[in-house]
Amino acid sequence: MRRYSNTNQMLRAIYRTATGPDEARPLLKRWLSWASRCRLEPFKRLGRTITKHLPGVLNGFHPGKHNGRVEAMNRALQEARARARGYRRVENFIAMAYLIAGKLTHLPASPFAPFLPVPHETT
Repeated sequence: MRRYSNTNQMLRAIYRTATGPDEARPLLKRWLSWASRCRLEPFKRLGRTITKHLPGVLNGFHPGKHNGRVEAMNRALQEARARARGYRRVENFIAMAYLIAGKLTHLPASPFAPFLPVPHETT
């Protein structure tokens, strides 16, 4: 169990400390070398998977590039689908997706939003 924890912590440290792909490559290569000699089969399999997808894994180290916005949009769409308990037609769901995630600015104001007071001119 201790060996698993150390291996796990070493991989996490790479993701925590590396600031770019050029810095992460030698650290990952060293970890992959160790993982290939490890006696724990899950880590051997993880090492083979990382080796197979190494360019994509290294792309994850580019600063500021992540899929957080896509995940947030996906969550909002899944919540809309759950709220409606399904849509009768796929076109209705597509229309709702545009309303939720489309950042539309030309829509009229909501009739349920409280009215803001109009400032009066004083002379």
